[in-house]
Amino acid sequence: MSAAALAAATGQLFFKLAGGFAFSFYFAAGVICYGIGAILMVYAYRFGKLLVLNPVLSTGYVFALLFGFFFLNEEITFLKIVAVILICSGVSLLGKTDD
Repeated sequence: MSAAALAAATGQLFFKLAGGFAFSFYFAAGVICYGIGAILMVYAYRFGKLLVLNPVLSTGYVFALLFGFFFLNEEITFLKIVAVILICSGVSLLGKTDD
């Protein structure tokens, strides 16, 4: 599911780089990344538990934050760092199973 979140976040980055609705290389790459992410999500949901997989999907927000910082020169504030810590904490707590 982390790979699906990474693929979706990469698709979002390519859509942002496309700069609009005009068809371009970035737009096509975004569609492909989103498609890969969707296929990975369906596969994961088919064989995994929803209670475990759904919180892991929220790691896409962390990937989007990092992509924004490294590729789009966006600022990472203290509140964003706190949010990432909370997301990672929640994923690690909810991702633990008894079996």
